[in-house]
This record gives sequence, C-alpha cells and structure tokens, in this order.
Amino acid sequence: MKIEKITDYIDTEKLDKIVRKIYEFTSHLSKYYPNYKNWFYHKQIKESLIQKREILFIKKNNKIIACLSLKIIPEKKVCTIYVDKKYQNKGIGTTLLEESFNLLKTSTPIFSCNQKVLPIFQRIILKYNWKLEEVIKNYNGKGDNEYCYNGKLSK
Repeated sequence: MKIEKITDYIDTEKLDKIVRKIYEFTSHLSKYYPNYKNWFYHKQIKESLIQKREILFIKKNNKIIACLSLKIIPEKKVCTIYVDKKYQNKGIGTTLLEESFNLLKTSTPIFSCNQKVLPIFQRIILKYNWKLEEVIKNYNGKGDNEYCYNGKLSK
C-alpha cells in the first residue's frame, strides 16, 4: 500500500479536497478531543504547509483507510493515528508508524492518547517499548485522562 503525505499536495489544486477527506475520516475523534476540528485546521494543516507537521495517509479505491498526523518541530510527536475498522489488525498502523519513525528520525516519539482508546494502542506501546511518563487528569474537560509516552505534554 502506498503511503502519501499531505505535503505532496501543497502545491496542487487537490489540497483542499484531500484535507476535507482526511478531516471527514478523523472527525469522530472530536468525541475524545472537543477542539479537534479547530486543532486539525488551524494547527495540523496550517503547520503542515510550513513543514512543522505532516500527515501520512493510505487510500484504497480513492478512499482514505488510514492516517497518521505528526508534529515534527519543535518536538517529535505522533498526534493522531487512525485506521478504518475494516482494515485494523492488518499491519497498516504499524506501516504508518514506521514511516513516521523515518520522518521523525526516532522510534520513540512523544505519543499520547485518551484513556478510552488506550487498549487499542497497548500492542504498539509494548512492541516499541514506549515509556509512560505522564498522566494528565481531565485532559479533554470531560473527565478523561490522557496517557503520555516518551515525553510530557505539560510544560
């Protein structure tokens, strides 16, 4: 499967379309992160345009089936990773992660996730021996904790 990058689209008229597709694919994450839409457009996309961030994604039949958002500068962080339910447990998330390790030049990027999705990521956390360094209480304002690996989100 071919991994594409949002920065491959920066100088094309297809950018708006692919950004919209990626947002639609990941918009359900707003149930864990209430400011997801604002973050996606005003942080992730805006900073991808100036190479501070990146989005990797995989399409099948012109439909996005997996994506991973990165923060490259100042720290190296995997911000979002999501694989369509039909394609989970097939190594696609691992493929995206390993490509992100190449871009970030580390296999221990900062990674955080909501307590409700933590079980989904346990295999990856164990596989790469990521270290829990911080638990932020009520991170999303809904009472959920955020688990942070390989670094801290708080200043």
